[in-house]
Amino acid sequence: ASVAAAAVNEGLGLRVPAGEVAADELYVQGRPQLVVVAPDSLQILALRSAERADAPAWQGVLTDLRERVVELVRLASDGGKALAAAVATLPGVEHRLDLWHALRHVGRAERKVLQAAYTAIDKEWQLERKAQRMDRTHPMGGYVWQQYEAARRQAAEQIQRSDGCETVGRWVRAALEAVDPRTGRVRGRQECLGELRAATALLRELKVAAARQLADYLDEAGPALLAYADELVARLSPVLAALGDAGVRCLCREWLLQRALRKARPAERTDRRLAYQQAHLLAMLHWREDYSAAR
Repeated sequence: ASVAAAAVNEGLGLRVPAGEVAADELYVQGRPQLVVVAPDSLQILALRSAERADAPAWQGVLTDLRERVVELVRLASDGGKALAAAVATLPGVEHRLDLWHALRHVGRAERKVLQAAYTAIDKEWQLERKAQRMDRTHPMGGYVWQQYEAARRQAAEQIQRSDGCETVGRWVRAALEAVDPRTGRVRGRQECLGELRAATALLRELKVAAARQLADYLDEAGPALLAYADELVARLSPVLAALGDAGVRCLCREWLLQRALRKARPAERTDRRLAYQQAHLLAMLHWREDYSAAR
């Protein structure tokens, strides 16, 4: 089937405009499938089964892609070394880290710290049930009550760490977004990096392995993750000059909150819908009859 599909693809003669693609490997029954998509349309531009997801395999996929489908300008991926090495062999193609994988790292760290809190709570509950059946004045009972008190303190500490990690996680997400969610102002890379480094310092203060590992990753990857920010500022400069700072901020904040609403989990949708509707109303009040044209 894969041979037949490859033959069909060869005969299509499909070409798409030059631009950016995203690439990653998926695994089916332990075998890597090398995938390249157009990030805006999610059109699958390449899908190849390979023995290994190494640099030569990726180089073959990307070289074939350039010849048949698209003139690559930029490729976004995770921090995998094999894919980065393959892109380095292609003249004129810029490699950037994608934010999706970075945000997944943030979520994983939050879940690990949260799971540690639940484990500590369960231990506290188990010891509480055991202690309630024992006399404090009895040697064994006193020992169990001491264990319970220690578990109770440990659970409180883990809950505090989990809450702290969730709070700092929100700050990390905001720092990785060039558009300030509060004002709609578009920030440059150095400003975003300053906020990101402040957040990673707080992650280390939690004294949790998962939070420390996340901080190390963000400190190393941050400059590459935020490389797009200065480019976005440069692209918006003529728009700001033409439309004015306040109006562009309204539109940027509206767009950001609309995107957040589309990605919201069911429990978050009510609050995010309200935030977007408020931003939408402010943008319409600012632009009035020129709103559609400004958009």
